[in-house]
Amino acid sequence: MQFGDPAEYPPLVHGARILAESGVSCTFLGVFPRAAHRPRPEIPRASWHMYEAHRGRLRRWLTFLWMLLLGTMLVVRLRPRWIYVSDAFMTPFAWLAKVLLRRRVIYHEHDLPGREGRAEAFFAAARLRAMRAVDLVVVPNEERGEWMRREAGLATAPLYVPNHCAKAQAEVPLTRPAQAETLDCIYQGSVAVARLPMSVVDAFVETPGVRLHVVCYAFGPVAEAYCLAIKRRFSDRNVSEKLVFHGELPHDEVLTVTRKCHLGLAFFAKPGSGENPNLIAMFGASNKVSEYLAAGLSVLVSDVEPWQSAVADHDVGVAVDPQSKDAVRAVLTSLVADPDRLRRQGENGRRLIREHWNYEAAFAPVATTILGA
Repeated sequence: MQFGDPAEYPPLVHGARILAESGVSCTFLGVFPRAAHRPRPEIPRASWHMYEAHRGRLRRWLTFLWMLLLGTMLVVRLRPRWIYVSDAFMTPFAWLAKVLLRRRVIYHEHDLPGREGRAEAFFAAARLRAMRAVDLVVVPNEERGEWMRREAGLATAPLYVPNHCAKAQAEVPLTRPAQAETLDCIYQGSVAVARLPMSVVDAFVETPGVRLHVVCYAFGPVAEAYCLAIKRRFSDRNVSEKLVFHGELPHDEVLTVTRKCHLGLAFFAKPGSGENPNLIAMFGASNKVSEYLAAGLSVLVSDVEPWQSAVADHDVGVAVDPQSKDAVRAVLTSLVADPDRLRRQGENGRRLIREHWNYEAAFAPVATTILGA
């Protein structure tokens, strides 16, 4: 259950497929934005109850209340063994399902919720009550789990399940040419200054032999303005051909674009920077890195731990200060001149996903809990 589109959260899809292999049937309940209704992923034994999310505060609250009612009706009718709540906006239902309906409940938090405004305060309070009541709390990394344990006063730490991709993604044949005249690089995710700094954009503008692909989601006025600023940066230097804006794509199409590239970008804020905690405690929380590796890409990440050590220890990429245009440009120039390094790091990344960083391994403790109950 999610106040969003579960199909756009790869860990939820991966988890349902893993459970389906053990004979578990999953029912998805969620909402989708207007004009963004897409075909659902093919998952054995899965059914979908999806409703349109309307704009406007009152209509969104009405949709939320409808979700609570519909969720209650489904629980009474289906009598599920487990209820899997996967975002903070549905924590009121997690509490209701556990305390009033007496069902087993898992709360899986992908992103930390905001805290400003009366609505956010309501959901923050509901989140704390739900975390204390449910049977199992799941988070993507230890740092977020420790924050949650202290905040909610949990007796035991949450379960850590990194948002890795499915092992099968690292087994898809790659079709990009072994030798290419241009180093194709991809950034996928929400477009914001903190995640794709203008210093990085300028490095791409100035470095010969590179092309930047941008696949972005969650468009809004701020993101749209920043996208226009990025495009102007390239057009002002008469190098618009070095930028390919794909906009918002379904997840399977994102993977298709990714597999045509050589280098994946993933930048994160430094501790103490004052940024949103979602931008800091990202190791294991960002599925884009594992998807880059599964597609055979080398990765370019921020020079913060544990990312810096991880890419060096496994030889799957390079860490750099994204705020330094010169540092980014130097890395790009070196990679353009060393295709063998890119190929080696890409192969190492695919092997890492197949053998260690895959959702099958990460989700195993949750699957064992669900199947054993």
